[in-house]
Amino acid sequence: MQRFMRGLQIKREQLPEAAELVPVVEGGTRKGTIICSVSSGIFSIDNPEHLRIANAIEVRLADQDLLPR
Repeated sequence: MQRFMRGLQIKREQLPEAAELVPVVEGGTRKGTIICSVSSGIFSIDNPEHLRIANAIEVRLADQDLLPR
């Protein structure tokens, strides 16, 4: 599962639950971050571990006031 966080430069220390944090750069300017919750295949809502990780990411982002409103 991927979510694009526009304008946010999220670091590994802020979101250790993420499988990968991909910077989005356009014209030499950092535009945001793509958060990948799993890297071992396609995200599945039928996989309890995938859901646990996605929920942990959401909670961590909310705790840091990083979710869009």
